[in-house]
Amino acid sequence: MKHNQCKLNFLLRHWRRHCPKVLRIYWEAYGGWAALWKSAYLWCAAGTTVLCLCFRVESFLWDEAAVSILPDILGFSLGGYVIMVGFGDTEFIEALRGRESKESGPSIYMKINATFVHFIVVQAITLFMALASSAMGISAHPLVSLVGTFFLFYAIVTILAATFGVLTFANWYDQKPKD
Repeated sequence: MKHNQCKLNFLLRHWRRHCPKVLRIYWEAYGGWAALWKSAYLWCAAGTTVLCLCFRVESFLWDEAAVSILPDILGFSLGGYVIMVGFGDTEFIEALRGRESKESGPSIYMKINATFVHFIVVQAITLFMALASSAMGISAHPLVSLVGTFFLFYAIVTILAATFGVLTFANWYDQKPKD
């Protein structure tokens, strides 16, 4: 167990040192591995994937579904993200942004942004996997199909996470006293 912990610490140090800064900003604001493993959306996608594999219909091709569904959702997501970032007045954004201290973690503003970025990253990874595996002719391989189906469902259920993030953001704006 101790040996595995040393390996994990080494990998984490290596990742922090070599990962581009923007990915570290995103991952920290999202909440890292702890937030990912605690995500009900992740487990919903995993459960749906297992159910689909148990009752698999041979005509379901995850890569074709991803390529037909995700480009539209991705375009809508990017547009929505741009609108959300530009939403609100300067005073409202100022109230949400900025860390209380280094120890307090990301601001509320960054957490909401990270939810949207996570949503877009998952969609982009899924679309890339679908296109690459289809181009290589391996999308029907059982392992690739398992991972691809999971990512497809995860990309779809993260729509809810992003939607609730925007609703929360709008609710905070609505709670702001009128001048």
